Amino acid sequence: LDLFNVSFEKFFDYIDELAGRYILFYGDHQHSYILADATGMRSIFYSKDKLVIASHCELAKELTNATVSSLIDTSWLSTYSSYHLPGHFTPYENIYFLTPNTLLKLPEKKVERFYPRKNIDIYTIQESVEEISPLIYGQLKKLSEKHTFLLSLSGGIDSRTSLAFTRDFRDKFMYFTYSKKSSTASKNSIKSLEIDKQLVKDIVTNLGLRHKFITIDDHKESYDLQSFFEVLRKNTFTNHSFRLAKLYYDHFPDQRLHIRSNILEIGRSFYKKN
Repeated sequence: LDLFNVSFEKFFDYIDELAGRYILFYGDHQHSYILADATGMRSIFYSKDKLVIASHCELAKELTNATVSSLIDTSWLSTYSSYHLPGHFTPYENIYFLTPNTLLKLPEKKVERFYPRKNIDIYTIQESVEEISPLIYGQLKKLSEKHTFLLSLSGGIDSRTSLAFTRDFRDKFMYFTYSKKSSTASKNSIKSLEIDKQLVKDIVTNLGLRHKFITIDDHKESYDLQSFFEVLRKNTFTNHSFRLAKLYYDHFPDQRLHIRSNILEIGRSFYKKN
């Protein structure tokens, strides 16, 4: 990070090469700055009227006593998309999400875009594959020296692409797939997960994977479950499968590095349909 003192361009060129889920603080004698990884996997929330930065929206709200925003209708999350509210908005007045590829300049609390800094090159799919594949393989090879892994496996293109990347390291992986057991779940939802289950069974058998099926039971209730839900309700304002999160927490208590397929969803414009 001494690159920041050498050259603005070299500093951000270095950041462009970083992978993972992180936040970064840096600064000089006049200003401080904060930014997140390229896809905002490590969230940053900030207040426009007070000097407050937090990892979770609810923390920023509690520290600033922010009121509910008059601009936002949280029913949008169920009507249009459960992934996020539009742009940088949150349910609270003057509390905002720092979007990817932008940084927050302090003490002015000014948002500045740092990427792209030039016109983005256009690559064919084949060129992209040839560039990305050795990078992912190299990351997994390096990480496998110290870590064991988790990977959620379904019949979908995202997890099957991730599986293809991890195949050479499968002895280091625990793969898992979830299904639903409930009369309240929609028939389409259950049918989709049952198709996933059959496809995954074939994949697991053919490749000899270490794998678990996890069943979500909507009828199962307990104090432990409800107390867990209360924590998660403060962790996120978006719609979330709390039962799945609890099963994940219960089934995989040991320290494993979870390989996610989120970024592939962004790459194929998964969210544009909403």
